[in-house]
Amino acid sequence: MQGAVKEINMFSTVLRTTDHKTIIIPNGRIVSSNIINFSKEGTRRVELVFCIDYQDDLKFAKEVILSLADENKKILKEPKPFVGVGGLGDNSVNLTARFWCASDDFSDVQFAMLESVKLAFDAKGISVPSRQLSISYQDKKENEQI
Repeated sequence: MQGAVKEINMFSTVLRTTDHKTIIIPNGRIVSSNIINFSKEGTRRVELVFCIDYQDDLKFAKEVILSLADENKKILKEPKPFVGVGGLGDNSVNLTARFWCASDDFSDVQFAMLESVKLAFDAKGISVPSRQLSISYQDKKENEQI
């Protein structure tokens, strides 16, 4: 669960989530649990994975993503945005993109980059492959006999 601490009482801590829910947590759970503070440092790293077809130009796709990051005013210039091959999937080359932004801009950057990369890939002919299952006619015939 994520939220901003609104109150700390003797027996509980009150959080308010980003969608304005109030969560009351017994302090015993807080003392015995790990706490991740996303806002203490003032900046956060957004990490996104974009999949492209093996046939697409890898360097061009990386350039497109980095160009969009450069245009986004909420993405910090330092540390520099990064895009690299994070994995080779069954149907795709998986590009991992990392961008730094102010903690308060995290969601805005995440949503904006997902949308702008998808639109740019569509406009520039870069494929976003989907999982495919191929069944041959022979497989169908054998399954019908079962």
